Amino acid sequence: GIIYAAASAAAILILSKSVTGGEELKHMLVGDVLLVSLSTVANMALLYGTIGLFHVIFRKKFLAISLDPEGAEASGINIRLWDILFYMSFGVVITKSVAIVGVLLVFSYLVVPAVIAQMWRETVRGRLLLGWLVAILASTAGIVWSFYSDYPTGPAVVVMLGIFLVFSSITYYILHAPVRLRAVVNVTAMVLFGAAVMGGLAHFKKKEPATAAAKVAPIDLLLNEIAGNEESRQLDGVTHLGDMHDSRIVPALNNLLARTKSEQVVEATVEALSKQKDPRAIPALRHAAEADYDPFLKLSIARAQLATGDREGYATLIKILRNDEAGFARNQAIELLESKSGQKFGYDPGQTVAQNAAALRRIEEWWARERSRK
Repeated sequence: GIIYAAASAAAILILSKSVTGGEELKHMLVGDVLLVSLSTVANMALLYGTIGLFHVIFRKKFLAISLDPEGAEASGINIRLWDILFYMSFGVVITKSVAIVGVLLVFSYLVVPAVIAQMWRETVRGRLLLGWLVAILASTAGIVWSFYSDYPTGPAVVVMLGIFLVFSSITYYILHAPVRLRAVVNVTAMVLFGAAVMGGLAHFKKKEPATAAAKVAPIDLLLNEIAGNEESRQLDGVTHLGDMHDSRIVPALNNLLARTKSEQVVEATVEALSKQKDPRAIPALRHAAEADYDPFLKLSIARAQLATGDREGYATLIKILRNDEAGFARNQAIELLESKSGQKFGYDPGQTVAQNAAALRRIEEWWARERSRK
């Protein structure tokens, strides 16, 4: 825990000197689970499988030095050697995982499933199986929640693991209490006390001074931020400009969308243009829709196209539906297409593109009719 805190603080200090330190820090903490490429997943599966096989082959030695180090040493096992091998292999897994899903998720996976499993199981096998089950269920629930609520996936999974831990702890406490009714009363009292404390803190929240509004950056300053080349400033400017109204905003956002190389800036700019609902953004969005972005970013572009009144957004959605690697993006693409068109095409995102051939023909025929009405 001490090393974890010190290392995280050191990383924050280093990133604070980076131009895009805020975004790099966010990536370090929560990662980009949904943006991981298939090749990265395959490489990680091969690496983790190899390390897992190594641990299975030498599981008796690892269990011996963990559960009975004195007995292991008496039997002739070199404890230091096997400790080093364990922590080296463990370190490789941690380092590679952090680069993909971030520190918070890795730390949560290490601790939460193990704590829950230790509550309910006594054997190593039982704890392993229950820990894996908890991790799978919490991960699935977190991903589904983030998908439908548009939250970052990593933090959503961490929160879901926390919820699992809270409910597991409460259930364990009640079931193992000498008097269960009293345990239920204690839990209820704790919940009410926590709610009262949070309500009190919200009630006594310090109000913003009347002069705070004067400190808000004027639109000229925000336009200057997105005109520069610093990614962190661009993201800050785009976030604020999306909710403002000025004739200069859309041309500035169009210019940024055309020249940026950062997908994070592209996504933020597309969202801002979607809020503006200005037809002047149509050419820039059409150009962005032709770029080689991931399916979820293309989905955001399609939404923005439709929000600005450009029906070519339907063509962007159809491209997503024709992409077998689009995954969950196809679910949202067909939902958006059917809600906007008012029709059901029979497209099943759970099937392959080939299996959806008939539905795609119906979609293409509908789009051909719609496009000819221009």
